[in-house]
Amino acid sequence: MEIKKNLTLTEMNLLYTTMIDSLYDDDDEYRYQFEDYLWRRAVIEAYTDIPIPQDMDESYKFCYDTAMWSTVMTHIDDMEQLNEVKNAVHRYCEHKEKQQLAGLQFHSLMEDMQSIMTAISNLGDLPEFLASFDEGENPLLGGE
Repeated sequence: MEIKKNLTLTEMNLLYTTMIDSLYDDDDEYRYQFEDYLWRRAVIEAYTDIPIPQDMDESYKFCYDTAMWSTVMTHIDDMEQLNEVKNAVHRYCEHKEKQQLAGLQFHSLMEDMQSIMTAISNLGDLPEFLASFDEGENPLLGGE
């Protein structure tokens, strides 16, 4: 069994992309409940040559019910490097959440505008009222 003391830039990027790919499901929903487990699994994969069980329950047991996590963590020389990757993952997730929220807000605004336009079009005389402004009249002031 080999445990690396630090990662190359390529390995850091692979750890980052593994986490990003793992944290979001097929519907692009963030899987908060699995974050710690997925982090442990990805770190063990990045720093060791140990095969991790493919079955999720078995993999979970491997990451939590064995000494593997603590063993890997005690062998890492550069914890700052590992924290940089974890912070980058969190920044990505925060940015993505803000983008999704902005998209939802925009969608909600568009639905509100559609409702307003539908209500206006159902007001009957409103088009004639608005057209009178174009003719130089001011219906609010009784003419001119």
